[in-house]
Amino acid sequence: IAEEERFTHEKHALETFPEESIRFVLEDADISLSDVDVLAIGRDPDLVGSASPEGKTAPRVKNALKTVAREAIDFIREDEDPIEKVVSKLESMQVDDVPDQIETISHHRSHAASAAYCAPFDPEASITIDARGEYDSTVLWDQNLERTRTFEYYNSIGYFYTHGVQYLGYRYG
Repeated sequence: IAEEERFTHEKHALETFPEESIRFVLEDADISLSDVDVLAIGRDPDLVGSASPEGKTAPRVKNALKTVAREAIDFIREDEDPIEKVVSKLESMQVDDVPDQIETISHHRSHAASAAYCAPFDPEASITIDARGEYDSTVLWDQNLERTRTFEYYNSIGYFYTHGVQYLGYRYG
């Protein structure tokens, strides 16, 4: 796993397609993109502004998430299909054989998967905590990476932490 910021030296590299990260991961694994079965985009645009898995609507989430989604996936515009946009970017990189299967998954599930699949053991559960994903900030996962509990961003320690460090003068992001 390698964030684009490692190569661009720009915190989170929000407006940059992760071209160098992709190249690094493929080289490190000594594979080409044609060896990849499924490419997952760690942000599900269908979940932005949606109700939580528990069925509660989150009216304050929609406005806040417009900003979050724009910042986190700046290379995916609202009027474009994220999968088509990623395929186009990959083709412009002149990589061989873009994977046939490209999916979007929730932001927190992508965090949980990267931790669980890289762990040197089979985790029984996972927890993801950050400022927020599509509508959530803290999620508990079972061993099959299914949600067992979700805390929407305004009721989460991740959101509290973000505002705490901002209050202390640190810039978010």
